[in-house]
Amino acid sequence: MDTTESKFASSETRIFPGGRFSYFAFVISLVSLAGIQAVAQVSSAKTETTKPAGAYVLRAGGPHSVVQITNAPASNPVSITYVPSPSPTATFRLTNREPQSIMIWNVRVQVKAQDGGTDGQGWKTVHDDYPTGNKLARIPTGGVDQVTVSRPGDEPWRVCVLYSKETVVTNPRRYTGNFEVISQELKE
Repeated sequence: MDTTESKFASSETRIFPGGRFSYFAFVISLVSLAGIQAVAQVSSAKTETTKPAGAYVLRAGGPHSVVQITNAPASNPVSITYVPSPSPTATFRLTNREPQSIMIWNVRVQVKAQDGGTDGQGWKTVHDDYPTGNKLARIPTGGVDQVTVSRPGDEPWRVCVLYSKETVVTNPRRYTGNFEVISQELKE
């Protein structure tokens, strides 16, 4: 045995046991990887078919961020009401009628689109950001807060607010789910 072969055989870094290539081990590795990929595809297909009624996907929090909404906006007990004012900004009052506190985490301003819009729902998002208002983004049960946005200049327009519900009162607080409430269409 020459010195090159003995160095390879005693090496700590070996791809295959004994330093020899095994077609059997190679084929088993490929079959295992294919099986993992097949399971992942079946799992993702199963997820798509088990979405709750009214669930949908939208783009929020940036151009590459996609969010699945837990249920239809009209079924949520949180309400959003436009507060008329002549200022360049528009204020919306949010009332939390959920049985637990909520955390507002995204506010979008949308204008009616000629095509499918940003999410294929006929509305184009022109502003997508964290909430601004009088308080922090947490609204307790029965609480009211306000969200202020810049008017888009196009008509009709609306405001969409995303929130999560508090799961269990813990320290720190924990929120889950993606819920949306949508204002009425505005024409000013």
